[in-house]
Amino acid sequence: GESWSSPLRLSASGVYAFQFARGVDLVANASGFLAVWSQYEPEGGLYSVHADQFLGGAWQGDQLITTSPQPIADATVANDEAGDATVVWVNFTNSTLGSATLRGGQWTTQPIEGSHQHVGCGTPQPGVGVDAAGASTAAWVDEGQIVTDTLPAGGIWAQPAHLTNLPETSGAYEADLGVDRAGDAALLWDRRNIGEGEGSSGIEATYRSAGGAWEAPVSLSSAGPELTTPSVAIDSQGWAVGSWGESPYQPDSKLRYAYAEPAASVSSTPSPAQAGRGWSANPGTSTASKPAGLGPVYLVAPRSRLRLGRHSHTLSAVIRNRNPFPVSGMATMSYYLLPVKGAHAASHSSSPLIAAVAHFTLSAYGNGRIHFRLSARALRRLFAHVPDSGHDLVSIRLVVTGASGQSSTGSSVYALDAPAHHVHRHGHTPTVPPGYRAPVDPWVKAHAAC
Repeated sequence: GESWSSPLRLSASGVYAFQFARGVDLVANASGFLAVWSQYEPEGGLYSVHADQFLGGAWQGDQLITTSPQPIADATVANDEAGDATVVWVNFTNSTLGSATLRGGQWTTQPIEGSHQHVGCGTPQPGVGVDAAGASTAAWVDEGQIVTDTLPAGGIWAQPAHLTNLPETSGAYEADLGVDRAGDAALLWDRRNIGEGEGSSGIEATYRSAGGAWEAPVSLSSAGPELTTPSVAIDSQGWAVGSWGESPYQPDSKLRYAYAEPAASVSSTPSPAQAGRGWSANPGTSTASKPAGLGPVYLVAPRSRLRLGRHSHTLSAVIRNRNPFPVSGMATMSYYLLPVKGAHAASHSSSPLIAAVAHFTLSAYGNGRIHFRLSARALRRLFAHVPDSGHDLVSIRLVVTGASGQSSTGSSVYALDAPAHHVHRHGHTPTVPPGYRAPVDPWVKAHAAC
């Protein structure tokens, strides 16, 4: 049988290739594959979007699409059978979308004028699709509303249009877009309550026939259980199938699905016998056969930062349990320093050196506070070699145990801030030894609004 080839590096060495929403985006056609990703170059402080094509059995080489001193990421790509493609990405500083088209082997960039996407923790990745004529459709979530735009082949983007007008008490969270070769399109998103009563309020969808307008959105599910990960695909005949998860991390978790016929007027009250008249009602179900597992347990850290109070030795943060049962566990804070080459390498290690340990117990769907007590020695170590005298990176590892014995571990890196005078009051001056490379965190700026 066939086997996987050895891994090959597509991006240059010495840079951070990353996506906030997901990893490298990859599409295929009859000729080969096209990969697109975002990256950060620490030496020049530049962000960029890159691509590479797999043609004739080989990758063709890194192609620079665009570069910017401002954080740009979450590039997503779609292509047609001729190999032409459209890429859309998010600028995390001015909250706008940019794009590029591949035509005849050449990339051409242009902004999506009038676009806006609120950025922060969990910003969903925009979606894009290309039909056989080379026309593109983009969709994204902004301030809880679904927004779309179109790009004719060889033209410019039209003005973005809002498909929803949801009240302030609820909003769209994640969305997925599907476009077929004829230009038919389908959109699926999950709607969530905001503020009191926070949680899922349903899955909604809309359909656009080729050359037509978007239909009025319809609801495909009722409020109640936790609904996640909406996804939609559309075949060459215009049939759309949407799916989403229901009650994740629980024994009765399900995969739900619904479908829509091409050129159908979307009805909010179809029955299964009327499947050809819009999105199907009473979505199908596929029950997951898995034991109850641990869902998310995480620290709530705005802008991915933790702050040490003035003259304080205790670092506090909110910890949240999204499971329908109690959990308990231990959090370990470690120093986070990149390894250094040369004579000073011994003083900076990438191995986890523990700075503080804390324990926690949380009720079902409960919030609590976790407290790390930092000794004077730990503070000196944290800030001894920090050029700006008040910022460092720490790694926090959570070990969580559920009520029925489930267990899970995970680690995240956070920026740790402290007042500069706090750092100096222990009688030392931060130094930068020769050859020291300060910790690089390309995500901090991009999560400035998080």
